[in-house]
Amino acid sequence: MRTISATQKSQIDDWTLESGPVSLTGDVLEKDLHVTDALRTLFEQPLSHNAELIFCGGTSLTKAYQWMGRMSEDMDFKILLPPEASRSIRRAVRDEIVERLQHLGFTTDEARWKRFNASRQVGMEWRYQTLYLPGQALRPHMQIDLRFTSLRLAPTTQHVRSLIGASLPNPAPGFPVLCQNPAETLAEKLIAYLRRTLRRQRGGAPDQEGEPDNRSLIRHLHDTHAIVSHAPQAIDEATAIFPDVVAEEISTGNRAEDFALHANPRAALQAALKSIVIDEGLRDQYDINIRPLLFEAAPANFPDILAAFRQAAGRCIQALPE
Repeated sequence: MRTISATQKSQIDDWTLESGPVSLTGDVLEKDLHVTDALRTLFEQPLSHNAELIFCGGTSLTKAYQWMGRMSEDMDFKILLPPEASRSIRRAVRDEIVERLQHLGFTTDEARWKRFNASRQVGMEWRYQTLYLPGQALRPHMQIDLRFTSLRLAPTTQHVRSLIGASLPNPAPGFPVLCQNPAETLAEKLIAYLRRTLRRQRGGAPDQEGEPDNRSLIRHLHDTHAIVSHAPQAIDEATAIFPDVVAEEISTGNRAEDFALHANPRAALQAALKSIVIDEGLRDQYDINIRPLLFEAAPANFPDILAAFRQAAGRCIQALPE
């Protein structure tokens, strides 16, 4: 099973002793090294069948765009294939990705994979041998999500390196990865948080993705603030594609049920947004699940984070038909 080298462990121990005002625990830095190595092996060679791998989600905002100082442990990827690609081709591309990760020494239990939409989306846990005790805010494995789909906005090329590597006296420039446009990430994060808010309002059980509310959902608020702060124009770009994002969300699995209590998606999402207010429970979620993963010298305060989410969501919802 994969583990970090003795040199890497020494670098982590040095960081935790000498990091100054911005500190991270050993388990966070260890996981960042594994995430970085996984990204390198997935992007260093093209995939077969003209498949194109796109790095997306919150981890791309940290590792690639470097727009926020938050350890992001999950990796989301979109895989683009020609329209005529068959199910067997999708399986071959997915197997190729699995083989690359296994070659690095990561292990996975296929019986625990979560498959949705006729296996067009697969969630996987990838394990490694940890040398540090995992903290409460960090999963003890890498979570990787693969989704065969398309993009609404043009991707960009960014460069990735580890937190340890970036702190060295002469850091390497990093390696290139193809990333989803942050405006598309913004639209997806808005609908993800709002829809699950609707699900809680109607007393629904956790959805088919099994994403735990406290650990994962609160990150959408933090990540929205990061996008809006670094690229204010992303709100306009997200607004333009938001109706299409909502339509796809409703058509996937059992998600249409979350909108069933309201006359239309716009009314549903407005109700969800109105219900999101600062209370001790929401603030506690942020303090427990986000703050331990931050390495920003001056992190944003929670009221500003929530205000950015409300601003972006309000603008996007206005683009939906009444």
